[in-house]
Amino acid sequence: MPELGDLIEIFRMEVAGIPLIPLLDYQHWAVYVGDGYVVHLVNLGSDSFSSSSNSSKPQTKSKGSKGKVKRQKLKDVAGNDEWRVNNKLDNKRSPRPAQEIVKEALSLVGQDMNYDVTKWNCEHFVNKLRYGIRRSWQVLKYTLVAGAGYVGGAAGTLLGPLGTVGGAAGAAVYTKALLDKLD
Repeated sequence: MPELGDLIEIFRMEVAGIPLIPLLDYQHWAVYVGDGYVVHLVNLGSDSFSSSSNSSKPQTKSKGSKGKVKRQKLKDVAGNDEWRVNNKLDNKRSPRPAQEIVKEALSLVGQDMNYDVTKWNCEHFVNKLRYGIRRSWQVLKYTLVAGAGYVGGAAGTLLGPLGTVGGAAGAAVYTKALLDKLD
């Protein structure tokens, strides 16, 4: 059971009924505020994968769109998807006091906010509440994966088929090592 101020990571297994491939997994984030409720930032933009007005699905473009802060039952936000408490920065940063996290989260409920998948998404939002920093490891992960793919592709172009395999494998190992250092 989550405690006040805990970050909740929800593992989205599909978007708009389409299963996600493992490399493109997506987690939605919320902060627990008690009595089975969470507060989270949802994307209301027209460029989201989902047309639902309470979407917590990713958007397809990085350009900002409309978002809204909502308070909802965790079971409704998670639906059939798995979730877990994930306060992954607690070993590197001191979280703000739980009552402050909850008070600020609740004060934001109903507010419209800009939602930008790369600059201000649900993960940035909850990390700002708990730790006072805007951080999204998903954005960093996809940036590193894209960079690794570019490097692997360039190596393949220069070295042929074996270069592609070697370049992609090396880039993947390097990306994994960088992500492990951040966690």
